[in-house]
Amino acid sequence: MSEIDRLCGENALLREELRIKDGRLARIPAHRRPLYEPMERLAILALRAAAGWNGAATAHRFLLSPATIASWARRLDEGGPAALVQTREPV
Repeated sequence: MSEIDRLCGENALLREELRIKDGRLARIPAHRRPLYEPMERLAILALRAAAGWNGAATAHRFLLSPATIASWARRLDEGGPAALVQTREPV
């Protein structure tokens, strides 16, 4: 088996894994889903930039609203990474 075939097979398995996980999460009402951790939010925005996705595409992939992605991006633009990973209020 060539390296390309192996990688295509691995890619197909990962896509199926994601389809199953996304399907499970999508069945939970949005307001009851667990929140993304601050570092995950930053990673999502970094992935968005690397992949060239717009806000709507990013939101769709992570089961979020486009407004949430826009809010995270605005916080990142205004205050840098520290503004996105810090909680707004002391815990």
